[in-house]
Amino acid sequence: MLHSTVVSLSPKALQFSFGFSSFLATNHNQSRRRRTRDGSVRGGVKTSNINRWRQSMFVSTKPVLEDTILSVSGQDVLTDVPPNVVFTPIPNSSAAFLGATSQNAASQSRHVFKLGVLRDVRLLSIFRFKLWWMIPRVGVVQEMTSLSSLQGNTSNELEFCVESGDPAIVTSESLKAVFVNCGNHPFDLVNESIKTLEKHYGSFALRETKEMPGMLDCFGWCTWDAFYQEVNPKGIRDGLRSLSEGGTPAKFLIIDDGWQDTSNEFQKEGEPFVEGTQFGGRLNSIEENNKFHCTTNALDSDKQSGLKDFVSEIKNTFGLRYVYVWHALLGYWGGLVPNAPGTKKYNPKLRYPVQSPGNLANMRDGSMDSMEKYGVGTIDPAKAYQFYDDLHGSCFTGCGWG
Repeated sequence: MLHSTVVSLSPKALQFSFGFSSFLATNHNQSRRRRTRDGSVRGGVKTSNINRWRQSMFVSTKPVLEDTILSVSGQDVLTDVPPNVVFTPIPNSSAAFLGATSQNAASQSRHVFKLGVLRDVRLLSIFRFKLWWMIPRVGVVQEMTSLSSLQGNTSNELEFCVESGDPAIVTSESLKAVFVNCGNHPFDLVNESIKTLEKHYGSFALRETKEMPGMLDCFGWCTWDAFYQEVNPKGIRDGLRSLSEGGTPAKFLIIDDGWQDTSNEFQKEGEPFVEGTQFGGRLNSIEENNKFHCTTNALDSDKQSGLKDFVSEIKNTFGLRYVYVWHALLGYWGGLVPNAPGTKKYNPKLRYPVQSPGNLANMRDGSMDSMEKYGVGTIDPAKAYQFYDDLHGSCFTGCGWG
C-alpha cells in the first residue's frame, strides 16, 4: 500500500495520509512543462530536479506533476491541475511543495486556490473540527465539504485557502502552501516528512532533539473538571489530600480558570445567566482574586498571605514538584478592563474582532462569537513585554512555580 502525506502549511494545518489502491489508473501522458525563473514548474515537473532527488527510504519514486496530473509511483492523485498551480521539488528529499498564484494577479487578504480533482481515494486525516481541537477522520473521498485550510467543493476539487485575517495584509500568491510526500508506512512517512520540513526551514526542532519538561514523568492534576471557575484553596488542598490518601499523589498541579482578579459587566447578580456572556469577562489586574488573598492553612491565624505563599505551602505539604496556573493570551477571555487601576498602565483598548471567512466556514464557535459581540480589551503592543514580564515576573517569581 502506498501512502501520500499532504500537509497544509498554515496555522490551521490539516494533514492527510491517502492510501492508493492498485485499481487507480497509471498516468502515461507526455510531460507538458512550463518552467519559472526560480526553478519551480507550473503545470509540470522539472526533470533535472527529479534526477537530483535522493532515493526515498520508503518508495522508489516521488510526487510528479505532468500534463495537469499529480501522480505518485504512476498512480494519479490529482487530475485537472490548473495552470496557475506551482510545483516545487524539495532538494535531497522525496517531497515537494504545491502552491498557486492568483490568475488575475490581484493582491487580497484571502484566496481560495484549486489544486485539482480528487476522487475515489481512501482518506485518513487530522481534521480541525473546532478552532483549537483536531481529531482523526477516515473514509473515502467522494464529495468533499469544507476542511479548513485544505478543503473541497461539490465538483470533487481539492482547494487550499490562504487568509491573513487582516484586510491590510495581502498577497497575490502562496507558493509553498501545501507539502506533499509519499511512502509505504504512514507513521514513518510522517516522521520523515517533519524531518524534511525541519531541514528545509530551519525554524523549529524535532521533539526527539528537545529537552522534555520534567512534568511529563509525573502524575498530575488539573482543577478544571473538579471546580470550573469556583476553584479555591480549600478545595485544592482537599483534592491533593484525597489523591495522596488514595495512593496516587500528584506531583504537578494546574490551577485552571478561577484564580484571577476579573469582572464581567454582562453578568449581573440575580439575573439569569446568558450563554456566551462568560467570554465577556476581563482582567481587573494581574493579581490573584480575593479567594487566594488569605490562604493560610492555620485556623487560628489571621495572617494575610497570597498565591505565592499558598503555592509554597502545598508544595511542601503534598510533595508537589511543579505548579502551573492558567491564563489567556491577553490575560483573560475578554482581555483587560480599559482604564482600571490595575491595567491602565498597559493602555488597553476595547476592540471588536471580525472573524475570517475561513473560520466561519469551519464552524461557528460560541467563544469567538461572544468576543466579536462583547469585544476584547487588547494590550497596547508597545506595552506587551511589560505586561508579560509583570504577570510572569512580579506575580509568580519566588513562589516556586514549575
